[in-house]
Amino acid sequence: MTIKPFFKKVHLYLGIASGLLVFCVCISGFTYSFRPEMFDAIHAELVFTDTTTTETKPLAKLWQKAQQYLGENRPITYIKSYSSERYNIEFRARKKNKHKISYSEWLVYDVSVFINPFTGRVVGVLDNKYEFFQLTQRFHRGLLLNPRYGKQIVGLTILTFIATLLSGLYLWWPARKRKHGYRFKVKRQKKIGLIYNIHKVIGVYALPFNLLMGVTGLVWTYKWLEIVWYLFFGIQTIPNMPSIPPPYFISQDSLLMRYESIQKEVTNNYPSAYAFRISTIPPNSSKPIKVRIIHDREYSYTKSHLYYNHNATLISQTHYQDKNVTEKIRALNYDIHTGAIGGILGRILIALAALIGASMPITGFILWRNRVSKQRKNSNT
Repeated sequence: MTIKPFFKKVHLYLGIASGLLVFCVCISGFTYSFRPEMFDAIHAELVFTDTTTTETKPLAKLWQKAQQYLGENRPITYIKSYSSERYNIEFRARKKNKHKISYSEWLVYDVSVFINPFTGRVVGVLDNKYEFFQLTQRFHRGLLLNPRYGKQIVGLTILTFIATLLSGLYLWWPARKRKHGYRFKVKRQKKIGLIYNIHKVIGVYALPFNLLMGVTGLVWTYKWLEIVWYLFFGIQTIPNMPSIPPPYFISQDSLLMRYESIQKEVTNNYPSAYAFRISTIPPNSSKPIKVRIIHDREYSYTKSHLYYNHNATLISQTHYQDKNVTEKIRALNYDIHTGAIGGILGRILIALAALIGASMPITGFILWRNRVSKQRKNSNT
């Protein structure tokens, strides 16, 4: 068997084996592309404040009200506040059961309470577990399974998709060399001929973007890829979250005072930031209090991470500008994957590429079925 027939079989068999899953991953990625804007538009009554005053209510009072709505059996796990007065503050409670397989059992609950920080009024409660965009994201990343299993399936699907793309590129490349420009145009043909041209030409245009999405997506699936990345640049260990010695028991009320102190500090120190997310801890936890500073809504790589001990003293911080070259490139992974690194145009291009990627298994299946039908007809004559 020569090389070209071999790659034809590879392209066919891999495409058939992974086609349905590739469609699911790509179409969910396309749907999730503009989640921030669409979420705010759909849930505007929860996200945006309707009344503002000169001062906000104490965080402890807002916490108590949110916890009352959630119930004592669903403790708050993080707080998200904003620099702008336009936004309500979000208190979120989430619990996972890592031993379960399906999404509905793995994620026990995930509920957000939105409170107007000026009036202290609860404006609404959102069940994130079944919110459309969260379901889309979980489907995209793990097919609505426990990430321990779902990520592996998606990772294998991406690897197969990349191999299918590369084999398709090889099959396309000789045709381009024989007749310059032929495969860059969709010829006006009927039915199967048109589908054939669309599958090849449109697929080639989207191929660089789909390869980029595939490779950056694999970084989240396989930890060893990240380890190899750092080792390639001579870094022996991956930066980890700092730890602190187990503290003496701190009451919940004392922790609330710490959270409020931290919130005031980061708000004053980063007045131009978009939002702040404080991850809460149990009273007897040895973990530090982690604060994520979201400097820009559009770009993920600009986020800063601050770590405080149980006395609300800053013990560690990481900022993009302080990272080495390797860490900076790694921090860009999400923005490259979503196209945000290129602004709104980049996001549109990546979204279109994901849509084209979802269409490839469909057009490929149609072509394969047509060829099989022709072969059966010829064998019967």
